[in-house]
Amino acid sequence: MGSEQDAETSGDSVHLQIVDVEIERPGWSSAAGHAGEAIARLHLALATCPTAIDSWEIRLADRVFGESWPRLESALPPAEFERLTKAVAPVRDDMIRAFDGLPSQRIHGDCHAGNILFDGDELTGFIDLDHLPIGPRMYDLGYYLSCGITSCTDAGEAPADALERLGRPLFAGYRSVTALADGEPAAIAPIMLSVQLILADFYLQAANHPRAHRSLRFVHWASHLTWTP
Repeated sequence: MGSEQDAETSGDSVHLQIVDVEIERPGWSSAAGHAGEAIARLHLALATCPTAIDSWEIRLADRVFGESWPRLESALPPAEFERLTKAVAPVRDDMIRAFDGLPSQRIHGDCHAGNILFDGDELTGFIDLDHLPIGPRMYDLGYYLSCGITSCTDAGEAPADALERLGRPLFAGYRSVTALADGEPAAIAPIMLSVQLILADFYLQAANHPRAHRSLRFVHWASHLTWTP
């Protein structure tokens, strides 16, 4: 359902129409394959873009453990940060090794479903392309997939089920356009973990505690994850 409000002024005529509509998006499972294809095409286009872009480079190890981690320690209660440390510390070195040598290029950098446009079931484009940082290609896929899993678990689905239901078609779609490089499949779980640590930090700084703790729940679950596409 929607609502509509009109307003007019005298003199210089201005007609203001405010429309509130409900936007329906395709289900995560039906969208994942299309998203994988589209992200791959976006990566191919950005890899050959001749235009200079003033942006930054995503260095995941520095971003996660040099920037977000100290802020998480400051923002979280000591007992909660200790629990987080126990989850992440055993896999920290593996995460850092997984980032080394990954193909790096211009990427979207904020690749969640809210920044992907659909017309019905047809994916029609991307928005929020104002930065296009340099980073690992798998960062976009890990961002999309981890955010999809958190949304599905909010609706009551088990995270492992959501991972299979979304992850397989996402990567099948990506591979239908371009191949994965050596090291990329093994990096997806560490990258998803990194994305949600970064988002937990972001949401805590914004005082959005429900979203922050949703990301932290993902981190505790994904710290034991060995999934590869």
